[in-house]
Amino acid sequence: MLKHRRTRILITILLIATIWFLGCTSDNKKQETKEVERAEQTVRPSNFQIQEAEPDPAIDIKLIKIPSGTFMMGSDKFPNEKPIHKVEIKEDFYIGKYEVTQEQWQNIMGDNPSYFKGESNLPVEEVSWIDVGKFLDALNKKSEKYTYRLPSEAEWEYAARATSTGDYAGNLDLMAWYGANSERKTHPVGQKQPNAFGLYDMHGNVYEWCQDSWHPNYQGAPSNSSAWEDTPNNSPDDLRVFRGGSWYYSAINNRSSYRLNAKASAYDNGLGLRVVAVLRYNIK
Repeated sequence: MLKHRRTRILITILLIATIWFLGCTSDNKKQETKEVERAEQTVRPSNFQIQEAEPDPAIDIKLIKIPSGTFMMGSDKFPNEKPIHKVEIKEDFYIGKYEVTQEQWQNIMGDNPSYFKGESNLPVEEVSWIDVGKFLDALNKKSEKYTYRLPSEAEWEYAARATSTGDYAGNLDLMAWYGANSERKTHPVGQKQPNAFGLYDMHGNVYEWCQDSWHPNYQGAPSNSSAWEDTPNNSPDDLRVFRGGSWYYSAINNRSSYRLNAKASAYDNGLGLRVVAVLRYNIK
């Protein structure tokens, strides 16, 4: 009788294990199907090649030409990253190959507000959204070829994904300085692997300000590359978006879709910027 009971118990355990395995397999298949559907909805730039923009004679900032295309913005991991929605980048645009460095900031503004000082090609940090606006104004007065601005949130994520559809544009450890490998400090720009567009440090090192006002989700977000702004007066208390993760955050904060906000007057030693440049067509 005891033998029969043991047999029944064993059969029950096997049935439970089988049901659990099938459930996990089903969940994995659903996730795989979701990723496939997401990838199929993403129209990748065709036959693109990494192309550096012509240099600005007056500004020492390297730019990469980002090809137009369509992508699925956001994720289903956090409420502020939903809903996943299709965005069309109708025109090519130029974005900084690297984060703005302390030397570049010093050359334009005459000071260096950064906490981590040392090598000149460390990313500038401890700059607020308002500080960045002043930097861009000074940059544009000096420039002879481009008009510089912050990227929109859509432009930033499109550039960060670089045709990828997952959480990262490659192997995070190889691409990013973040909490697991940064030794609790920033590092000179361009030391890690670039993404498929040829951009460095889109994951990690320092967060990067975007032009957009903060919205708690993507309900009503633009379907194009324009910045989503509803606070044109630029009050110091306006909430603005920043993206990309930083040296002191974990992997989950460095995902392509991860987004945070701070007041326009806020600054932090893990928060810097990357510029977008628009060609001035009236140049002869």
